[in-house]
Amino acid sequence: MKRILYPLVIIVIVGIIVVEIYQQLNPTKAKSQRLSCHKEVIVFERVYNEEMTQQLQEAIRNNAFTIEMEVEKSVYMPTQLFEHISEKEVYNKVLQSFEAQAQSHSDEKRLKIDLHLYENDKDDPKKKNEEAKKYAGYLGFRYWLDGVEVYRFQIDFMDMQAKDIDKRIDCAVESVMSL
Repeated sequence: MKRILYPLVIIVIVGIIVVEIYQQLNPTKAKSQRLSCHKEVIVFERVYNEEMTQQLQEAIRNNAFTIEMEVEKSVYMPTQLFEHISEKEVYNKVLQSFEAQAQSHSDEKRLKIDLHLYENDKDDPKKKNEEAKKYAGYLGFRYWLDGVEVYRFQIDFMDMQAKDIDKRIDCAVESVMSL
């Protein structure tokens, strides 16, 4: 019995270690509940470069960033979101929320923030269940410092009239500033 038990225990321990190492080296997008605002809706976040997070935050505080926005409107159903809020309004809200963090101003724009605004297309035939139709859309943020992706964040919003979008933008900014 001992001849079988010892090798089995060693195999299990080695297996656990291998899985842990693999997960550390290959992190997947994970739902986040790090902050209280993350618990209100579905949030995904991932840090790609831990060493550069302070520089990223400093670039935001120095107003040394640009924002590039991409919008993905619904295709199979008529847009509802953009009857209540324009792309420009969303862009300005995001810009104002980041500028509120600024403590100084720099002409050198080292940080690029890719903003993705997605309107959930509830009539899309690929959406097979009701869970996929619950949210109104999401805001995705990718932070590139000197061409290196440092952090990625995505947060759902639930209201097709964009009534909760300000709150989600504030959560996105709080998330990056609290890394």
